[in-house]
Amino acid sequence: ELSAHTQGDTLNNEDELHAHTQGDTLDDEDELLADFCSEIHAKAGILIASYNRAPAYAARVPNTPLPPVQHWSDVAFLQWQYLQEDEQGTRGLKYILRESIENEDTLAIVERITNDLAAGEDLYWPGLVLDANSEQAMALLGTPNGGGVAWMLAQHRQQLGHKVVEKVVLFYHLSKVAKQKQEALNLLFCLRDVNAD
Repeated sequence: ELSAHTQGDTLNNEDELHAHTQGDTLDDEDELLADFCSEIHAKAGILIASYNRAPAYAARVPNTPLPPVQHWSDVAFLQWQYLQEDEQGTRGLKYILRESIENEDTLAIVERITNDLAAGEDLYWPGLVLDANSEQAMALLGTPNGGGVAWMLAQHRQQLGHKVVEKVVLFYHLSKVAKQKQEALNLLFCLRDVNAD
């Protein structure tokens, strides 16, 4: 069971937060934690995945009972759909930003890409733009962070319309962690509708 909490800010942007409300535990002691935090800018067609920790990642314990909705792609779609006024709005998704990525597999792929294509370059915005058909963009779509985007588009095609990733923008920003600034990786997946021929 998910409960939704929506808060609007002065710029008409929406932060959509879902919390798992079923009392799952590990060994009758530790709570099963999952976080799927997104910022949604519905009118601009932007979904920003700002902090995500799936139940399987949080548990890391074999044979752990998991909640029915456990993947980022499912929760992000529900968050997006919840804030749309109609079907037209649901189909208006144009960008998915995976922000401040910490996943080690994704970071390793990004390191290889930047070493090959942009060694020594400043990759703050506008960053490194990769055509979706490039080997590097395909590799990013195969990471846990990119795969979630691809899975969301495929799994919810009926509601979102037939969308594909047109390009991936890889860039960094300075993030304040424990009062220290450090670089944080971001992947912006730019989407386009596939025209019916």
